[in-house]
Amino acid sequence: DGQSWDYFDYGSYFYPDYRNDIAASGNNVYAAWSNYNADSLQWEIKLSVSSNSGSSWSDPEVISSSDTSVDSFAPGVVANGNEVLVSWKEEYDGSILNSNIVVRNSENRGDSWSSIIDVTEGDGSQFYPEMSYSNERYHIVWHAQNKEGNSEYSIEYAYSEDTGDSWTRMTLRNPDAAADFCWNPTISIDEDKVYVAWADDANLDGDSTYDWDVLIINSEDNGDTWSDPLLVV
Repeated sequence: DGQSWDYFDYGSYFYPDYRNDIAASGNNVYAAWSNYNADSLQWEIKLSVSSNSGSSWSDPEVISSSDTSVDSFAPGVVANGNEVLVSWKEEYDGSILNSNIVVRNSENRGDSWSSIIDVTEGDGSQFYPEMSYSNERYHIVWHAQNKEGNSEYSIEYAYSEDTGDSWTRMTLRNPDAAADFCWNPTISIDEDKVYVAWADDANLDGDSTYDWDVLIINSEDNGDTWSDPLLVV
């Protein structure tokens, strides 16, 4: 009943690689997940679609790269009308530290798909996209490491006004020190008001102890401009 909770140890930074995501618009529901293909020895993104509010589902299809040197993880899904976008972390060069955020879009409820579109292009390691939609814009947030040739973690954001074919990108939080970490952003939108929150280990609460703070940043013009980060806890 939610009155008490059990805790568990999150034993690996990379556990979110194997997450799933779901989105709905009207009767159309889209579920995406990471799947290991034992034949190709490759991690891939699979998608299944329901057109009757989840009563039945299509056969899963692979929407990530068929290049066996590429692994794909951590999908994020967003839907609006007949449009659906799926983003994910795409690893290349056989390293978990070489990864881009990519996206595919469909304008016919998943019947056909665009080619894979790069949101980022080789500037550091990119992790765990989260997506949303409002007022003719698709929004995506994620965190990046080593984007500027150092070990900093930053919070990244991009929006698209053409169903994901192109993206306008900006950095929402770039910490002062390489030892500061900004991880796992999430996004919520109401009309033109956009909110992004994340975990941050900078000493922003002033208690001089190593701990995780929660920061939030907001935009009141659908992602064009942003406030300064605000400490929640």
